[in-house]
Amino acid sequence: MPQKHASCTINRSRLCHRQHNGLYCVTADFFRNAYRSGQLSNTIIYSETCEFLGVTNSVDESMAEALLAGGARTVLGYVNNVYTVYSRSMLWDTVNHLAMGQTIGRALAHAKDTYGENDIIWYTEQGGRRPHAAAAYLVLYGDENARLERG
Repeated sequence: MPQKHASCTINRSRLCHRQHNGLYCVTADFFRNAYRSGQLSNTIIYSETCEFLGVTNSVDESMAEALLAGGARTVLGYVNNVYTVYSRSMLWDTVNHLAMGQTIGRALAHAKDTYGENDIIWYTEQGGRRPHAAAAYLVLYGDENARLERG
């Protein structure tokens, strides 16, 4: 039986319930159902969350596929758990270069050149000595030539 929560419907077929701390997380099915009419047309979706596109070095394309099917032009996200400071630094650098008129592909390349291909490279360059088990890396799906629209 669906439950009302804030402004969305929570239904086990659309959201999965994590037993850890009783939190809800959005699954690819949620995006498939909520955006099946193309409402995300021409958007660039950048998720800086852990495991958005996979875990344990296993890429899971389901979120990207659902968002692209909803009209997104480009989807970016991390495989594995990502260090917060690395993730935020990559986001800021990428967005700043998008704002300067670069494509998402070039903006992301600049961020990787600045902060490293993955978060363990960044972590060790900062003097870190005990990195987490698997490096987090950002994956881009869709159009790497997408740009912010000027308007």
